[in-house]
Amino acid sequence: IEDIVDTGLTMQQIMEELNGLGARSIEMAVLLKKKKLSQETSDPKYLGFTIGSEFVVGYGLDFDGYGRNLKDLYHQKSAS
Repeated sequence: IEDIVDTGLTMQQIMEELNGLGARSIEMAVLLKKKKLSQETSDPKYLGFTIGSEFVVGYGLDFDGYGRNLKDLYHQKSAS
C-alpha cells in the first residue's frame, strides 16, 4: 500500500525484492499516481486517482511537516 507514486522506481524495487523472497502473489494499492512522472513497469492493481505533476498535501501527505492533517487533498495554484 502506497500513498503516492511519482516515478514508480521505489515500488518496482519493492516488488522485485518481494518476488525474490518467494512471494506467491503481490498486489499494489496506490492512492495517487502521478501520470507524467511515472516510469514503473507495472501498474498498481488498485488505484485511487491519477494526477498531474503537481505537489499535493493533505490526507496524510505533507510538505516539510505541514498539511498532513488536512482532511482533503490540496495542490498549490501556480502564480500568474
